[in-house]
Amino acid sequence: MLAPKLTVISFGSQRRELHMRSLGLLKERFHSVEWLESDRPEPMGDWVWCVPPQCVLTLGALLHVQGVVEENAGGIHLFPVLREFREGGAALDALQKVSDHLPMLRQFSILMKASAWRALFADRQPYEISELGLSGLEKDILSRSIPVQRHPESVRSEEPALKLDWKQIYLRSRNWLDPMEVVANWQRRGTAIVCFVRTPGLSTVKPAFAREVGKDFAETFYRTSLEAVEGLLEKVKEREPIFPHWAIHEPHAVTHPLWSGLTCLKQGEQTEPQNMGRLYGELLLKYRSVFFLGCDCPQLSASLLTESLEILRKPGFVVGPTSNGHWYLWGGNVALPEHFWDCVAGQELEFWDGFAKKLSAFGDTRVQKTLTLVQSTEDLGAFTQQTQDPSEYSPRQFEALKKLALLGLQASH
Repeated sequence: MLAPKLTVISFGSQRRELHMRSLGLLKERFHSVEWLESDRPEPMGDWVWCVPPQCVLTLGALLHVQGVVEENAGGIHLFPVLREFREGGAALDALQKVSDHLPMLRQFSILMKASAWRALFADRQPYEISELGLSGLEKDILSRSIPVQRHPESVRSEEPALKLDWKQIYLRSRNWLDPMEVVANWQRRGTAIVCFVRTPGLSTVKPAFAREVGKDFAETFYRTSLEAVEGLLEKVKEREPIFPHWAIHEPHAVTHPLWSGLTCLKQGEQTEPQNMGRLYGELLLKYRSVFFLGCDCPQLSASLLTESLEILRKPGFVVGPTSNGHWYLWGGNVALPEHFWDCVAGQELEFWDGFAKKLSAFGDTRVQKTLTLVQSTEDLGAFTQQTQDPSEYSPRQFEALKKLALLGLQASH
């Protein structure tokens, strides 16, 4: 089997000896290597690696790139660039330290599949790509919320004395000099958690359960489940920057006393997936990540929710599936296209089928353990088995779970 073909695109001039050394190292590890300048970026290889001027390929970075390529890994991979000034001296040593530590001067070499390059930059003219430079490409990728993987291994860039890429510094400093975070926007560091709910008395809740045990009993069970969910969120909020919301089915019920505990949102008037997609996109502009919780799964523990929040420290998604093919939890921090949420009324269940697989096309997706939604009396046994030790819950949530267990016993007899 032939090794993958690699195209290297150089964003700056290369000294002849560095160029020949780099080519020699690359040709030892790849079937063919194509070296292009950034003003002629029409890659023919399977992979594209964008590198800085006067590039020195370190062995660690080169071996890691080889591993990424051979594994046919997805996503976009960033390798930091360390600047080295050819002439020495105390002043240049100080300049070296400044360029290595100021965020606006840091730069990455960028590795991606050729298909990703064409999808991102095929509509740009060659001179536009050259003008963007490495920092511009990186900024363009990050602005689209595309998942990237940052690697510790670095390449080096030999710079002439006191010669810095002032265009790069300007591009970086425009963001760096913006107010980092105004007080009104501090929640951008946190996670929005949204619970889709219906108002008992105004809409039918738990319809299958209600047909078995009666409307009033089903509403009591539902209200107690909501109590458990609020208790869960209170405990998690003690250790994580979360911002809980009720997303309410009835537009006129946002001021209902039942929903006074959390911020209220309107679900919308489209199908459930479309409403959820709209809220996900809107909230992702304000928060670091967005989670949705199901209120029919009150046994969800604080440790499981916290673990799911931790997963989204990196770009991607997390899904908690249910035994009936739905979800009790899902969250993400990567933007999704509007058409992803297309769903015809009456086909919501079909939409959620294979949801985690659909998300995985847009980013790394982790699947948590399966839990059971309480939608009928048949689910009560699994609910009881999945309820954990009291230490996993806040006192408020555990009290609600004890009430639900008693209600479950009544419903089963």
